[in-house]
Amino acid sequence: MHNFVSQMKYAAIITLCIGLIFQLQAQQYVEGIVVDQEENPLGFAHASNLDLSLGQVSNLNGKFKLLARKGDTITFSFVGFMKETLVVESVHLVNYLKVTLTEDSLLLPSITIYSDPYFKVPFNYQAESMDIGLTKSDKKPIKPGSIGPGESGGVGLTLYGPISAFSKDAKEQRKYGDALESSAETHYFDRYIENDTVKTQLCRIYDIDSTTYDRIIVSLNHQYPQIQTLNKPEEIWNWLLQHFHNVLN
Repeated sequence: MHNFVSQMKYAAIITLCIGLIFQLQAQQYVEGIVVDQEENPLGFAHASNLDLSLGQVSNLNGKFKLLARKGDTITFSFVGFMKETLVVESVHLVNYLKVTLTEDSLLLPSITIYSDPYFKVPFNYQAESMDIGLTKSDKKPIKPGSIGPGESGGVGLTLYGPISAFSKDAKEQRKYGDALESSAETHYFDRYIENDTVKTQLCRIYDIDSTTYDRIIVSLNHQYPQIQTLNKPEEIWNWLLQHFHNVLN
């Protein structure tokens, strides 16, 4: 009886080992690079195997390697680009892939610039100067200040016309202008990280809640204050992925 039990245990171990060997041999990968339409690598692009519930972020050079089987559905996504879907075939498992993502021009159709830090009072670019009933003077009236797009190529604002009527001296003018410029430089970044789509996707990728998301964003702003002046969605997204990865791993 003892010999029979020993033989059964031995047979079970052999069967288990054979099964594991076949399972390891059956594991295959989809491997390649994610690029844009100009052949530039898209670092930190997200590749997801929907059937195996697996995901991976491409490295700085856009390269990825993801466990897959024939028939699995894989999606490739990157903020600012249209999602691509691939149904794995045998040829995909033995060849190096190049996944080209198309830029999505509808990501951010418009940007609203606000005159207060609470995003309640939008700037009115076409507003006319107000007549507040002051005593008439022979002097030429002071032209109202106007705000338009900056010439530096960024999101910054340029002030046109004097604003001495709204400040006590030149020092106050400079403080007023610096405050507007600083607010404009960080406005795009602030609106981007508060976007529900961006927040939801990062929470899903790293399996975190809203509170953890906010805490990591605060640490990002403290460690890398220069990120607040970025105005390209792909640059901001890459910074977010890198920082979240470093904090949570």
